[in-house]
This record gives sequence, C-alpha cells and structure tokens, in this order.
Amino acid sequence: MDHNEGYLSNEEMAESARTRASFSSFLNAHFITLPDLGFIERIRSAGFRVSLESLVTDQALTGGMVEGASLMLKFLDDTVDMEGSELSHVLGRDRTFLYRSVNPDGSPPPPCEAVWSRSKPNVVELLQELAGIYRLSGLSLAQDAGERLDYIGVEMEYMHRLAEREAEAWQKGNKEAAQDLLNQQDVFFKEHLAEWVPLFVDKALTVAKTDFYRGHLMMVKAWGEIESS
Repeated sequence: MDHNEGYLSNEEMAESARTRASFSSFLNAHFITLPDLGFIERIRSAGFRVSLESLVTDQALTGGMVEGASLMLKFLDDTVDMEGSELSHVLGRDRTFLYRSVNPDGSPPPPCEAVWSRSKPNVVELLQELAGIYRLSGLSLAQDAGERLDYIGVEMEYMHRLAEREAEAWQKGNKEAAQDLLNQQDVFFKEHLAEWVPLFVDKALTVAKTDFYRGHLMMVKAWGEIESS
C-alpha cells in the first residue's frame, strides 16, 4: 500500500480509501456470496459489466487485474444465452470446488490462513489472535454465515471495513485517525494475508473450471500485489 498521504489532500486520500474499500468488497463478494439467481442477475447487470470494463481500460492497471477482468467479461459473453438456473449451477459447482475443498483429489485446501500459513499453523492460537483483533476494532463481521475467522472472506471483509472507516476519517479531516486506520490495514495485510493468499491463489488457478472464477482469482492475486507495494 502506497503511503503518499503527504502529497495528497484529505479529499484525495478519502477517495483512495473509498476505492480500496469498494474494490476489496467487489472481490470479496465472490468468496462470501453463493451464485444463486440473485447473484446471476447482479453479474449480468449493466453496472457489473461497466465495473469490469473500467478495469480493463484503466491505463494505470496491468497484468492480472486487466486479464482477470477480461476473463470474467469473456465468461459473461460466452454464457449470455445460458439459462440463469444453469449458470447458477455451473458457477456454484466451480465455487464449491475451489473454495470449499470438497474434492480431496482435485480441490485446493480451503482458503483459511491456518491451513496455508507457514508461520501461523496453530489454528487455535490464530483464531484467538484474530478474535482479539476484530474485537478491539469494534467491527462486527459477517460471522453469522458460519465462516472461520481466518477464512479469506472474513479477513478481506475486515480490510474492507477498515478502509471504509479510513475514508470517513479523511473526509472529516481527522488525519491522525485516518493514518492509524491505514496503518492497521498495512499491518493486518502483512501479518494475515500477504504470506498465504498468493499460495492459495496459485494452487486454485491450476484447477479452476470457469473463466469467471479464474478471472476472479487473478484479480485477487493482483490486489495482493497492489496492497504489498
């Protein structure tokens, strides 16, 4: 994450935080949302297509971000005549295969930090650590879905919520609070996402069945590279 607050106005920093919050939410939706008929309607909407097209044509973006968005657009074009229920089934099968580790002979291990992390393999200690971090932040995360605290969707949601708070702080001119929230994102990403997410994504990319989730994974990897910069 680029710490360039010394060169940007509060409004520009707020916009940067809003952009990060929006994009992490866009990516995270595919980890935490089942591809039911409502989901199919959303990804077939004009707004979703515009979001992807804006990424493809953004001159500031290169590599996996552009290629991933292009793959998702291609998938939507290739399945435009498919019945919504059939498309829901196709995507649901791939999502389950990729993110739920239902097939030990093909699915990657589940996208949970303790499963992939080399430095924090003790699941009990890690979950206790994460519970404390979430509690101290005062953020109520989407745990009602029964996800583990180290599931990628929960950890990315935490990043999203912090970026939203950061944007509000910049907007209000509270630089100290905004900077603290930005630092919290940096620390959390480096300590709880940077090490293991690329490992999971690289494995999942080798077995993804659809261009939709293949594109999504490429964008997640590119997001991680941006956050690391």
